[in-house]
Amino acid sequence: MREILIQEDLLSMKTDSWILDFERNIVSLKEAQTRMVEEYIRALDGINNANVIIVYPKDRISALDQDPVFAITTIIPTLESDILENHKKIEYIQKMLKFSVRGLKDENIVITDQNGTILNEFEGLMYTQRRLSSLFHSVISR
Repeated sequence: MREILIQEDLLSMKTDSWILDFERNIVSLKEAQTRMVEEYIRALDGINNANVIIVYPKDRISALDQDPVFAITTIIPTLESDILENHKKIEYIQKMLKFSVRGLKDENIVITDQNGTILNEFEGLMYTQRRLSSLFHSVISR
């Protein structure tokens, strides 16, 4: 934000310290939001630990030029957890992330396990499930 004001010659010495305080508060708010989401995921059944990184774009003057927000989440399940096979739980984590972070979209969320396996590739999974379902029904109807 400060860079934008400098570019537009709108920043004076009197407002400079105010802008720095404002920017520090924004950074603190974003860090707090990230920690809150991380703690919420850790509190879910079957989750031993979670790491969340939210990448916020630099502010742009025009909303059309604004880069998207990204979230990368790594979860470490407990030994008895079924979260790696239970796609409903992964979908829940994705929805929780999307609704917790302003501007975050499904296509900009990556959820992995501790080995780096991407867990939220639902479109390919849904295609496979539909294909298996149609094959299953064609076999049964014979």
